[in-house]
Amino acid sequence: IHWRDGALLPTEQQVALALKAAPSNVPVLEIAAKIQAAKRNYEEAISLYNRAIAINPTHDALVGLGDLYALTGREDEAEKTYQRVVRLHTEHTHSGDDHEHSHIHGNAQLARFYADHDRNLDDAVREAEQAYETFKNVFGVDTLAWCYYKKGLYEKARDMVSQALRWKTPDAAIFFHASQIHAKLGDASSARKYLNR
Repeated sequence: IHWRDGALLPTEQQVALALKAAPSNVPVLEIAAKIQAAKRNYEEAISLYNRAIAINPTHDALVGLGDLYALTGREDEAEKTYQRVVRLHTEHTHSGDDHEHSHIHGNAQLARFYADHDRNLDDAVREAEQAYETFKNVFGVDTLAWCYYKKGLYEKARDMVSQALRWKTPDAAIFFHASQIHAKLGDASSARKYLNR
């Protein structure tokens, strides 16, 4: 809650206590990595993400690590990590047999990753549309809006982000997406309003 509110110091205090009590807790390690990244302690953040991934390679930890590698100019490591993100969502092992799965219900998390990183945007839209048909929650709707925006489908993006905003969810990413979509459509007043929020 503190992290989502942008309250870095209280977040750091809570994480320090949590790490003492549970030093191998993956969500705590992920938040600790985010704090260090926000403080520009990139090597410490990378180390924390790697600790989390060694325990359980989650989507958030892999994306965070890949982004830090990219930020620090380690492009090869970033790309390898991003490939792990995709494999996490598309490949599964059963009885030692690796194989790919299609997402008949869509995968909003994978779609968001693609859109945020300007990768496979056709796949991003397809995954987000399928996820929207299956699970109409605020984050799925926002993800679809963001994917439409990245594909240049700005009117559709505005319609979807308007739906997301109706939930009145206090989420910075949703407001940021709304600001970018409205700016692209020439609505500077709305763009400023959502960016300020």
